[in-house]
Amino acid sequence: SNALLTVRVPSPDFFDDFDPGVDWTQWSAYGGSIQANSYGGSVSGSRSLWFGGYGSRYVTTRSLNTAGGGLIRFSLRLGDGFGLNWEQVDLPLKGVVLEGSTNAGTSWSEIGSYDVPEFTVWSQIETTIPAAAQSRTTLFRWRQLANDGDCCDHWALDDVEIVLGPTPPAIIQAPADRNAGVGGTATFRVVADGAP
Repeated sequence: SNALLTVRVPSPDFFDDFDPGVDWTQWSAYGGSIQANSYGGSVSGSRSLWFGGYGSRYVTTRSLNTAGGGLIRFSLRLGDGFGLNWEQVDLPLKGVVLEGSTNAGTSWSEIGSYDVPEFTVWSQIETTIPAAAQSRTTLFRWRQLANDGDCCDHWALDDVEIVLGPTPPAIIQAPADRNAGVGGTATFRVVADGAP
């Protein structure tokens, strides 16, 4: 028989698509030169957050209450060109990491690492907030491991979204096909994950 599935899409607790510019109410710190522009293209709208300049390149969110868990979604692209504003990132040493801090930025734990050529095209990344990054005052930071200065190793972020609260349900293993004779029994099994 039929079953009804209602999907509720929660509104994000944190969001920036960098159009028409950076929403500075969402961010607490940055390093290097960052601009909302089209140097690396974009996923939505006409702008993404471009990273260049000298020194450490990073951007840090405002403090978020992640005690109930949640999801982080964002799109990332590493430079793959030879122009002044979109020079190729030297991988893996100059890749980008996503980090979390539960002590106001005193120490950081790595959540994800993006240092392979597949990220030279726009890639949407989604990850659950790990237990090590769940607190009442969590910061998230996207940081480049190293760069060769203003001329080089550019990258960009777009559509950064953080949804707080229970992790939505997801099917981990779908039911497999079964054969049964007339009058026999067929048992289907599904494995799901996520908070109720």
